[in-house]
Amino acid sequence: TENQITQYNKVLMDGNLSRRLARLEDLEESFRAYPPFWYFKGHTALMLTQGEPEEATAMKAVAKAAFEEYFAINRSGSELLRTDPIYASCALEYVALLDEDEVDKKNEYIHCAIQHVGSNFDILQLCAMAYLDIGAVDLAAKILRHLVCEGYNEEMNAQLLSALYVEGYLN
Repeated sequence: TENQITQYNKVLMDGNLSRRLARLEDLEESFRAYPPFWYFKGHTALMLTQGEPEEATAMKAVAKAAFEEYFAINRSGSELLRTDPIYASCALEYVALLDEDEVDKKNEYIHCAIQHVGSNFDILQLCAMAYLDIGAVDLAAKILRHLVCEGYNEEMNAQLLSALYVEGYLN
């Protein structure tokens, strides 16, 4: 209903992350089938992983479960849209929650983010950094070259690309 959407929007604007997460949990039954709800719940929990170690572990589990729910609900919907920055953001934030040894899964979700990013260079920049993080230098370089050619954050991306060449990661 219009009232539920108004309340949902107010919840998303709440600056207190713990309260925002609690309020989102209160709305969960009403928004169970709405994919962006799960993204914003996961995003809020992910932001709370910066706290105390015990709380961070719990929040990581909440974020991971919310992102997985987003993917489960939005699988078919994501195939309809060529560009879906929320899907791309969700995929990248999910990558941040995966363990170090889950490189193949990280690669899969980074690739998924790229498929949905369209021309959102901010998210594409994050994809390049995520590829560097897992050691996929060639894939990161391809994105960095594209960003330089498009004039996006040109100075920094050119320096990163140059560093990859100088370090001998690229031929």
